[in-house]
Amino acid sequence: MGHLSQQWVLKIGGCAILTLGLVVCVGWYTGLEPLIQIHPSFVPMQFNTALGFAVLGACLVMMSTQRYKLPRWLAPILLVLGGLTLLEYLFQVNLGIDELFMKHYITVATSHPGRMAPNTALCFSLSGTAIVLMVYGKPRLIPLYAASALGALVAGLGMVAFLGYLSNVTSAYGWGKLTQMALHTSLGFIISGMLLSLAAQILCFRSFQTLMLPMLPITSTLMGLTVTLSLWQAIEAAELEITTQYNIQIHNFVSEAILFFGSTFSLILGAAIWFAQKSRQQLRELQKAQSKILQLNNRLETLSYLDGLTGIANRRQFDLKAQEAWEAAYQQQQRIGILLIDVHYFKAYNDRYGHPQGDVCLRLIAETIATTLQRPEDLAARYGGEEFVLLLRDLPNVETLQTIAEQMLVAIRQLKIPHARSQINQIVTSSIGGACCIPQDSQGFSTLFAQADERLYQAKAQGRDRIVLIPLDL
Repeated sequence: MGHLSQQWVLKIGGCAILTLGLVVCVGWYTGLEPLIQIHPSFVPMQFNTALGFAVLGACLVMMSTQRYKLPRWLAPILLVLGGLTLLEYLFQVNLGIDELFMKHYITVATSHPGRMAPNTALCFSLSGTAIVLMVYGKPRLIPLYAASALGALVAGLGMVAFLGYLSNVTSAYGWGKLTQMALHTSLGFIISGMLLSLAAQILCFRSFQTLMLPMLPITSTLMGLTVTLSLWQAIEAAELEITTQYNIQIHNFVSEAILFFGSTFSLILGAAIWFAQKSRQQLRELQKAQSKILQLNNRLETLSYLDGLTGIANRRQFDLKAQEAWEAAYQQQQRIGILLIDVHYFKAYNDRYGHPQGDVCLRLIAETIATTLQRPEDLAARYGGEEFVLLLRDLPNVETLQTIAEQMLVAIRQLKIPHARSQINQIVTSSIGGACCIPQDSQGFSTLFAQADERLYQAKAQGRDRIVLIPLDL
């Protein structure tokens, strides 16, 4: 599940828990008993329980939007609400919180009017503690693990109560003669516990940009063991009650079977989830590695087509593009042209200024050629040494080839790179030879290139710093 999807699940789930609490509160104030009791024979959701769900839901919604100020204020309410209720049960006292907000008029399966069930109080205490671990202080892994585990306990206790209703085992949702957990309360805690574990996972990803792999296996195993142990205890309690009340000995190994198979299944499920997550992580890492290798290969391939010194296309790329351009020009009957540019007296330049400065000179010339060549369909390449080549596609006429050549000649001359050993104005200059044609066959590019090379030789023989072109009819 993606990170944004998890946020939406947390937000929607939090809204559902908030709505559950508010609806039951409205039911108590308006006297709409169906909102309080799912069935007349079932225990009602106490008002304090509904209030706790409203607070818990609000915390989850705020946490889904990365707003932790309100949860810092609300989480202690859950701790106080659940903790004081547990103290009332443990010390058999009345602290006056059971009917603080509402005088209860439905007391089915309720040991004290308005008092939530002890397992409900425990769930709220665990939920409040989980939120405190997540929203107080800087996020750390151990508190987040603990918060996720507490969420699993809450979901497990809710699941036990819910299964108790399905199997008609009263001791699963009611502890002794005390107030019982309502059916919709059990459903609320199943959802809330899962959302608390999810919130811990999201917070971990936000803080550390990684998922806590052990979290889901641990929480799943813990939830399964909680359900198993609670059901085992509930069935044992039910058998003991029947034996005590009716003096009938019941021992059919059902509880032991639940304990054994439930514990085994929980451990196997946790291990399976762990291996599945580990495999998924390894697959993602493999995919990332493959993607990185592919990117490096593409980069290397790109570099293999570039000249290492000047950064423009090299001879390999030129040869490849030239044949493609020739075949396209032949099929579409378009004019294609070649310009060969030779830098004058470059060996003498290296001898006078040194090879490092010679490299600088070639880079300046290559940059100038590439910048001057404005048509995107054309290609500038370093053909070798101090020689450059231009591949010109779809030329409208010979005059265009002449114009481009003149621009190149002037641009190199205007660099005014000093060259004390040049016989032409003491600066770096060049000669250009070129040829163009409309191909008449698919294999004649070598002839065009040879003609351009011959024109370059003529330009150098005629005194250098000039252009010699020829249109061909191949």
